[in-house]
Amino acid sequence: SVPIHGILREGKEEKIVEAEAVIRFLDFIKDATLVGHHVAFDIEMINQALDRLDVGTLKNEVMDTDVMYQ
Repeated sequence: SVPIHGILREGKEEKIVEAEAVIRFLDFIKDATLVGHHVAFDIEMINQALDRLDVGTLKNEVMDTDVMYQ
């Protein structure tokens, strides 16, 4: 199995605070189109984290594969 950094409670994996995780995520995605299945929940969680940092909302274009399928 692949370790999930920052989420595991024990082990040698690097653990980072939410603010750092959000910064790294935004740096990683830049202006890419985000594609996912039933992605609205994920975008809402990201936007809640961005709101806690008082930096607005995610501006990336989003494509939901479920919508594409239908």
